Amino acid sequence: MSEKPIFFRLDKIHMDKLDEKKGDKNRNTYCKDIIIKNLSDADVDVVSTDVTRKIESLESELLSKESELQSKNSLLLMCSERVKDLQKDIGFLQLEYQKLTDRLMLPAPKPWWQFWK
Repeated sequence: MSEKPIFFRLDKIHMDKLDEKKGDKNRNTYCKDIIIKNLSDADVDVVSTDVTRKIESLESELLSKESELQSKNSLLLMCSERVKDLQKDIGFLQLEYQKLTDRLMLPAPKPWWQFWK
């Protein structure tokens, strides 16, 4: 990879700060390191932004799934309560049916005048 030169101008105040911070390094090397580090951090920021968006979309999807699950659980509870009610009704109706069939199996009552014979 070939390196290409870059040129920029700084005022005296920023140049003095640059000289303080560079320490023993060459001014060009120090500036190059700063630019490369900043560009690398920018790539990380782009990736972290994408990851953050993905996390936010997954969180919203999770919330929607949780609310859907809660509604289905409440519907399931309502259906199970309805089944219990119907089972109670079946028990009552079976008992009434049994009473009616027992009553139908009894011999027919005799008219009152036949008791005197």
